[in-house]
Amino acid sequence: MTRPILRSLLFTPADNPEMMRKAVETAADACIFDLEDAVPKERQVAARNNLKEVVSTVDFGDMFVFARIENAGSEFWLEDLRAAIDAGVDGVHIPKVESTFDIHLVTEAAKQLTAEPPLFRIGIESPAGVFSGADIARFCRDIPSVFGIGFGAADYCREIGAPEINDRVKDFMSHVFIGYAALGGLDAFASGTLEIDNLDRLRSLLETQRELGYVGATCIHPSQIATINDVFTPDKAEYDRAKHLVEAYDEHGSDSVVIDGVFLDTATADRYRNIVDRYERVTRNR
Repeated sequence: MTRPILRSLLFTPADNPEMMRKAVETAADACIFDLEDAVPKERQVAARNNLKEVVSTVDFGDMFVFARIENAGSEFWLEDLRAAIDAGVDGVHIPKVESTFDIHLVTEAAKQLTAEPPLFRIGIESPAGVFSGADIARFCRDIPSVFGIGFGAADYCREIGAPEINDRVKDFMSHVFIGYAALGGLDAFASGTLEIDNLDRLRSLLETQRELGYVGATCIHPSQIATINDVFTPDKAEYDRAKHLVEAYDEHGSDSVVIDGVFLDTATADRYRNIVDRYERVTRNR
């Protein structure tokens, strides 16, 4: 399975077909049609029907289409998964993952429902999930269809009793989750802010996440997409410098060398290789 290059992922409630159709008009790399938190229980059936109708009739072009299903502990997750697969989505977001069993349950069910299962992105949003995060991530390494991971700050803060989404919690979890991503060989996705008019704050938060190794972010409003895409598109000058250092290091043939005042060893050179690879993959797919 080819791992998609996703910088911006726009959440859109699946009980609103007009908003779903408008999502394709944005510059988001992916849309996530929500069958979970954004949909009232009495609207779930309508949301599943909307998902099938919109995905099958709208031309999304290069946009990657997700469905966020109910969590594996709910009574509706299988119906959501079946609707997502019937609709032909590219990916499924599994929320509130708390154990390796949750991943096993959903991915194995997908194999039973279709010969070509979608890709999966997981969200960890509770203390139970966080404390099982390393095991969950390692488990995902052996499931090629699982490619991404993210942290759900709102649900986590609610569960621990924080009166609001706590920046200190988000900052700490940013470091924890990039570690989980490394353990699982997963792409790490940050969460945008709920302050849709404060793009300066959004940029500042995401630039910090990018420096940690995050490759993209979710958002709740189209106004945030341009900022997210800009932050997570590698700079050409940064790419040129990284490419020069990597090529010079490879030509030198030594395990360690100083090039243009920069000390390079295998680990350092690999960090620059990541910059080169990321830039080339992003620009190739735009």
